Amino acid sequence: DNQCGSCNDGYYLSGTVCQAWAGSCQDGQLRPQAQRTAESQCSSCNDGYYLSGTVCQAWAGSCHKGSLRPQTTRTADNQCGSCNAGYELSATVCQAWAGSCQNGQLRAQAERTADNQCGSCNDGYYLSGTLCQPWAGSCQDGQLRPQAERTADNQCGSCNDGYYLSGTVCQAWAGSCQDGQLRPQAQRTAENQCSSCNEGYYLDGTVCQAWAGTCQNGHLQEQAERTADNQCGSCNDGYYLSGTVCQAWAGSCQDGQLQPQAERRADNQCGSCNDGYYLSGTVCQAWAGSVRMDSCDHKRSARQRTNA
Repeated sequence: DNQCGSCNDGYYLSGTVCQAWAGSCQDGQLRPQAQRTAESQCSSCNDGYYLSGTVCQAWAGSCHKGSLRPQTTRTADNQCGSCNAGYELSATVCQAWAGSCQNGQLRAQAERTADNQCGSCNDGYYLSGTLCQPWAGSCQDGQLRPQAERTADNQCGSCNDGYYLSGTVCQAWAGSCQDGQLRPQAQRTAENQCSSCNEGYYLDGTVCQAWAGTCQNGHLQEQAERTADNQCGSCNDGYYLSGTVCQAWAGSCQDGQLQPQAERRADNQCGSCNDGYYLSGTVCQAWAGSVRMDSCDHKRSARQRTNA
């Protein structure tokens, strides 16, 4: 009695009794009873697992440059859930942040958080955030340094005429010109360079020198009146100004002797006369005149009578 000869789907004959295919499905759910043909047959799997035959297998694999998804979120092998520093998750793959850095070098891979991120810059550029910006600006009274030589904004590399480079700034050649006027700015090549001089001075290179010297037998002109060295402005007594030279009053004195030099006021001035001459002004005149004849005859007759 009650001896089974065959069993319904999902059951098997154990002796003369039908036993249900049972068991368990790790990481999934057993088949409906009528579909089972053996123990522990899975028909569906938990999230993160797939059905391989009648067994649930974990989606596994590896994630290059990152970490696999949590098991329950996987839908295939090799699915990344997060990436190492310097990489981004693109779908389920880790891609390197890449790109290029204009005027510089990309960040180290592990430091990147986006494409085209600069980590250092070429000479003449500075890092602003993740971009290389050129040192720029302007150079007053000159020209900026070549780009590759700049280390800050507004750095001069050369200066306009009349200016010199002080560090990275153009400074004007300045100073003063004693006894004259400074060169126009654009013509200066040093401090204190004269281009013209006050009256009485001359330009010696870039310095104003006084016309000087001596005046023989006189006195030099006032400084502002001089146009050369050794220019007399007035003369000692006995001398006269000829141009800018003191000349002695000279000449000769007929029938006498010239005045002492210091007393002369012109040429040919007599100061004393020979015997028989007298000084008339500055000329020697002869003593002259006449004697009456009748007076002489009377004197002669008187002498004759006395002798007799």
